[in-house]
This record gives sequence, structure tokens and C-alpha cells, in this order.
Amino acid sequence: MNYRVIGDHCDFLLADALGVPLFEWILRVHLGERVPGVPATSAHASAVSVVADRPGVIKQAPGHESVTDGGVRLWHRPLRSVGDVVTLTRTNRDYLGVVRAVGPSRQAVDAAVAGFRAARPWVVE
Repeated sequence: MNYRVIGDHCDFLLADALGVPLFEWILRVHLGERVPGVPATSAHASAVSVVADRPGVIKQAPGHESVTDGGVRLWHRPLRSVGDVVTLTRTNRDYLGVVRAVGPSRQAVDAAVAGFRAARPWVVE
């Protein structure tokens, strides 16, 4: 696998934004095959890490979810669970979840992510 596209869900985000089987294509290149042309797209994509801003215990958290909001496809993957103790480290160990979104414009994606996060807050006390 090509390590340059792996991490923080950017690999999945790229595949979703382009609408292509990214990992299949990478494997085919390693097998000596040519990659088909990348389709033109005007999609905007974003991966947002939800990061704890205080230490404490997670009291409320959204679950694993996939929704469509105003033409934006959005996925949430929790990385922590209700009841987990959060100790701030200022590293990726402070990540609570990841929100990925693909839509027709930056404004639409940003609005969908903001709406999702407002409706499904992480509560750390």
C-alpha cells in the first residue's frame, strides 16, 4: 500500500471525492497495470478531527453514522466511547472522532459538518 494516502481518513476521503476504487487502483499499479484516467470532479471534501478541549470523562458522544444532508454525504467515526477518561496530551490521543464529508461545494460541506457537530455534541466533563 502507498503510505502517502493512508492516515486520518484522507485515503477514504480521496476515494469518495473522486468516486474511484482508490486502493484497487494502487494495488493494480503495484502489479504493473495502468490506472484509468481520473474522472473530472467538482466535489469538495473535508476530514475534521473532533479533538477534546478539556480533560474529563466522556458523558455524551455520537455513534458511528452515515448521513446525507443537503447533497453532502457525511460519515462520523467515533474513536472514543462514553465513559472513557480523557487526559489532554496535545497529540492525536486527544481525538474523539472523525467527521468526513463530500459535497458539491466548500460552503455546503462546511455547513453540513457544522450542523452535524452542533446536533451531535461530544460532552466531556
